[in-house]
Amino acid sequence: MGREYERVRAYLTPLVPANRLTAALGSGRQALHLGPQGCVSLTDDHLCRIHAAYGAEAKPVTCQIFPFSFTRTPTGVRVGISYACRGVLDGAGAELEQQRDELTALYSSAVRGSPFLHAVPDRIALDRTLTLDWSAAEVLIDGLAEELCFAGPLVERMARARATVDGLRQGLGDGQAFSKAHWQAVANAPVAAAALLCQRRPPDFFSNALLRA
Repeated sequence: MGREYERVRAYLTPLVPANRLTAALGSGRQALHLGPQGCVSLTDDHLCRIHAAYGAEAKPVTCQIFPFSFTRTPTGVRVGISYACRGVLDGAGAELEQQRDELTALYSSAVRGSPFLHAVPDRIALDRTLTLDWSAAEVLIDGLAEELCFAGPLVERMARARATVDGLRQGLGDGQAFSKAHWQAVANAPVAAAALLCQRRPPDFFSNALLRA
């Protein structure tokens, strides 16, 4: 962190007024170029001064990676996106699969071997009492992703995903093997989702439930 702090400070010194740079960076070497008013590297048009002056690879690693996340699993590296990014919320940009070459290059240049490469634990928590091994968790994750891509209103798709997780939990709690519990949960999800949608729920119920799951 110290080396990157010094590198970023050197890049920003000719680009940002000294008093503002000192207020943003201080001496703690914690936030790199983030100050009380946000990123000190951003212009009024929300463009990165470092990127403009020195190129994308000169930015701090965390900025090069955003809004992507990289997680090492037993079957390969999975790439996710952060909904803290306005472009992601707006659905702007190409799909991840269309960015495979760029993401592979970013992984090789900035992520591999760094603290920014996450790793899945030996057991994946489904809730406070139930866990899955990675092979089962991967089936569940990919299945939920497919359900969220179905046609129809988002709240219906989220209810279907929530119902799938609820059904899987119930099946596993009853002692069923994962394959049987998951198959039954997926088969029953449309009916269970319709029942969920008939109940009075807070506006963010499904999004919070899905994120917890």
